[in-house]
Amino acid sequence: MSLKPFMLPLKVVFLLLTITVGAEFFGTGAQHIITIPIQEISYPELKKDLENIMGKSMLKLETIPLKLAQKVKGYIIRNKTDDFSLY
Repeated sequence: MSLKPFMLPLKVVFLLLTITVGAEFFGTGAQHIITIPIQEISYPELKKDLENIMGKSMLKLETIPLKLAQKVKGYIIRNKTDDFSLY
């Protein structure tokens, strides 16, 4: 009996959703950046929802699609992040 090495190709895809909270005017102000791994909030309509909001400026979390807002809130709560200013 002998063991033969084998290769298993893996492709790692790591996408992030970035949310910026705060304001910056002419280089001054304060911003807080929240980065959420897409894998953490994945659901079937996610791609469509992200395409609809890509590049748009939103004032409140509730202005994005409901399912996405719920997933983001859940992620923040699960990870005990102090980003409740999003609500």
